[in-house]
Amino acid sequence: MDYGHVLGRAWQITWRWKFLWVLGLLAGGFQFRANLGYQMRGDEFQRAFGRLHLSRWPLPPGTLIALAVLGVLLGLGFWALSCISRGGLIAGVRQIEEEGATTLGQAWRAGRARFWSIVGIDLLTLLVYLVPTAVACLFFFVLMMVSASAGRRFARPEQLLTLWPALLCALPVFCLLIVAAIALGLIHTWAQQAVVQEGMGAARAFGRGWELLREKLGSSLLLWLLLALIGGVVGLATVVVIGLVLAPGLVLLFARGAAPTTIVLLILGALVAIPTGLWVGSVLNTFTMSSWTLAYRHLVGLEKGAPAAPPESPSPAVIS
Repeated sequence: MDYGHVLGRAWQITWRWKFLWVLGLLAGGFQFRANLGYQMRGDEFQRAFGRLHLSRWPLPPGTLIALAVLGVLLGLGFWALSCISRGGLIAGVRQIEEEGATTLGQAWRAGRARFWSIVGIDLLTLLVYLVPTAVACLFFFVLMMVSASAGRRFARPEQLLTLWPALLCALPVFCLLIVAAIALGLIHTWAQQAVVQEGMGAARAFGRGWELLREKLGSSLLLWLLLALIGGVVGLATVVVIGLVLAPGLVLLFARGAAPTTIVLLILGALVAIPTGLWVGSVLNTFTMSSWTLAYRHLVGLEKGAPAAPPESPSPAVIS
């Protein structure tokens, strides 16, 4: 597979059909986590925020339940939008490649038509990952209890050494869970493509994702690494820019507390930082989904006049 062509074409689509950014935003957005190397002590936190006069607001149980229900409903709503938008992005790129153009309405309707299948893919992926994770956590918990009972109490630091059997067993299990998460993520990615581009149901598409990962393991991992590298560089650059925007307000907050000038600077910084983060996230999601869509079309032979790429390793299995 020509990775340069795939990534270049994905960027062309992303930049030309900018309305796809709307679907890219709804498909998942962009999460920023940064460690700026500064740890705020408790007294500094109190001094910085003490002037806000914030305290715990006692809420009646009925209000707490209502807020919890509202949170669940909002979460389900955002998940539904994400499912439709992911399907719409894939369908939009497919329509561009097959018909030469698409519209936001066409892409949205195509994603909505495959909504339940994508929901099924999400649930299958979650179920497959939660089962071994739960077993591993239970195993680790039992080991911790056995080690703790052997050490009785941890009054002295050296007594923590009684936990070494649990830690030694947990390390390889943790590594296996990471590998499983990456593999399931790739299966999930290919399964979404099969749902939209070939009209498969959730179960069959999940199997298709596994077959494609097994037969095109090298291509899948290399594309994943390239996209992860691009996403990491873009994310780091965006965090740096947002940090520079918010820095004046944060410095004043830690130095002088929540003065009116500080609050104004923080609000102005947020008005710049939040739209910037959302914009970068929507563009990056659109580019990433476009890359996977084009790669899938190449690997299974959906490109115009292109046969399916041969398996990378000898295997009697054939993608059907």
